[in-house]
Formats: sequence, structure tokens, C-alpha cells
Amino acid sequence: MLSAYPDATELKEVAQNFLDLEITRDESIAAGNCASGTDEFLEEYFQKRTSVKVSALVSYIDHYQGVRTVLEYKFRQLEQQAEEKSEE
Repeated sequence: MLSAYPDATELKEVAQNFLDLEITRDESIAAGNCASGTDEFLEEYFQKRTSVKVSALVSYIDHYQGVRTVLEYKFRQLEQQAEEKSEE
């Protein structure tokens, strides 16, 4: 489970459990990143792809707040889904 304010180190540790998970452009925007910044990042580093595996994002965690933001968003979604499943 993520702490209330996960730092880069914590996000990297959690990311190791989800390396094959795809993060989409839409998830980045839903996480609070702006569309233009998301698009610029995807264009510069990922040839305009609309989804990227967590394994490809790990190296950007230290220097890109937007990457940290979307990873935290996605990991919290996964936590919530696991919690809901365990309550069934």
C-alpha cells in the first residue's frame, strides 16, 4: 500500500510489481497532468505512443513530476480494485 505522500523511491519499489502494466495518455490526464504536457512527454520520449509500460517509465520517476503523478494515480486505482475484490 502506498503511503499518503509517496516519494520517488517508494514509487520505484511499487513499480517493480507492475512492470508490464500499461499506463495510457488518458490515465495521465485523469491523474491531473495537462494534455499538452502529456503529449509533449509522449512525443519526445515515446514517439507519440498513447500508452507506455511502467517498466519504460521507471527511469523518468526522479525527474518528471508528471510520471510520479500518473504512477501514484494508477497504483492507487489498483489498490482500490484489490480492496473491492477482497470485500466480495
